[in-house]
Amino acid sequence: MQSGWDRLKAKAEVIEPTGNEVVLLLSIGDIQFRAIVGPQTKAEANEELELFVNMNKMHLFDIKTEEIIQ
Repeated sequence: MQSGWDRLKAKAEVIEPTGNEVVLLLSIGDIQFRAIVGPQTKAEANEELELFVNMNKMHLFDIKTEEIIQ
């Protein structure tokens, strides 16, 4: 795996097709987050997924202040 990439295992809670992309509401334990993926995804609700994430391109926000964390 190239530098900056990490593997995560998460549960797909909600799948929301929006036309040219799909918004996934994911969870790891009590932590929830969203991922935007291409329309070709085969993810289904309540499915355990293995994600490959480029941490150099990830955007994290504080849920209370909405300020950028990373």
